[in-house]
Amino acid sequence: MPSGTANALAAPGSGNLSAVITLPNGGFLTATDVENSGDRFMMDVNGIGATAAVGNPTGLTPGGQQAVGSDTSVPVGGVNCGIDISACLSNPDLSSGTFVLPPGTDTISGTLVATNPETNVFMDFIVEPKPATTVPEPATWLLLSSALLGLGVVRRRNRNA
Repeated sequence: MPSGTANALAAPGSGNLSAVITLPNGGFLTATDVENSGDRFMMDVNGIGATAAVGNPTGLTPGGQQAVGSDTSVPVGGVNCGIDISACLSNPDLSSGTFVLPPGTDTISGTLVATNPETNVFMDFIVEPKPATTVPEPATWLLLSSALLGLGVVRRRNRNA
């Protein structure tokens, strides 16, 4: 599964979801129920229960709900938002959650907890990679050190005058 949005990945009636993604610096997975409310998902990353992200690291606020542990939030009502992920994410009646993805290649799997397993069940994923951290070059450290040393010399000279 590439970085970005994968639209309307169908979850089979048996409730098994699966995807593989590689993120060199790690990232976040936002999963939401789309179409009919009433379904939620227990997410695993590399065979272990996914960790719910703390706060709002992606800037997305899935329906104002928060995932708990590896479980997407519990849906509230029976609505249909089609397969428009933006509409579904902003709807508090649909289950959703944001989970942490560690750096490297991750196998994402999940179990569907459907209120009506005989209906078509859809969910969307949004994968948000963490940006690469930059390390200053030695020349940058040298310039910064020189500037601080110069400020220290000027300050000391002013103090002695």
